[in-house]
Amino acid sequence: MGQRRKKMVERQPLLSSRSFGEQEPRASIAVTVSWMLTILVTAGALLLSVVFYWLKDGEQLAPQSARLLSFFAGTMMLTSAVTGLLCLALTVAVHRIRRDRPPLAITVTAVFVSAMPLATMLLLALNG
Repeated sequence: MGQRRKKMVERQPLLSSRSFGEQEPRASIAVTVSWMLTILVTAGALLLSVVFYWLKDGEQLAPQSARLLSFFAGTMMLTSAVTGLLCLALTVAVHRIRRDRPPLAITVTAVFVSAMPLATMLLLALNG
């Protein structure tokens, strides 16, 4: 009786046949990594700011503690706004520098995350 051999399935590469080192210059990779880091820092600082605001308003705290939490919340909000602006600038830079464009979902997420601190600051300013 003859043995049947299974056919090997050839898998297509996910991006392209070029290796990663050949795809992009080092400067492009550095800008992309910086872009990703600014997205994470912006989201983290905004999240901490919201947590500090909730802690300040939700608990019966001594005035000194409430001021300290308010200071931390403002500092994190300012940090998220600065890194959000940097993230928006790096989004443009990444699209101009890279040969292979980043996925649309990541770009939309980056723009959304970078705009959130500015929108939050605007809402806080309007509410007084």
